[in-house]
Amino acid sequence: MTDGSACFKLSNIGELCQDPITNETLCKMVSEDIVFEGSNYVNMTGDGHDLPYGCILDTLSYHSTNGSGRIYWNPRGVAIPRDKNIRQICASGTSELNQQQSF
Repeated sequence: MTDGSACFKLSNIGELCQDPITNETLCKMVSEDIVFEGSNYVNMTGDGHDLPYGCILDTLSYHSTNGSGRIYWNPRGVAIPRDKNIRQICASGTSELNQQQSF
């Protein structure tokens, strides 16, 4: 993570990641990465179908008073978000891509 072994970025608005994060453990670790500093990992409630699949950064203003976001794991998502405040976190680094290919 912070050692440069894996990098993370947000999906483009209206698109999903080519390489989404595929497990909750990694999503929790991403929430501690300095790229998303100030964001907190939270446990999601509800079925999540109206959100994208995977690790999500949610920066909707009503969730936070200080402008930081929430990161959560959403294994049941199927939607493609059109809101700039709801974005999938994508993996883009050799360690993460190798890890995904080994499963």
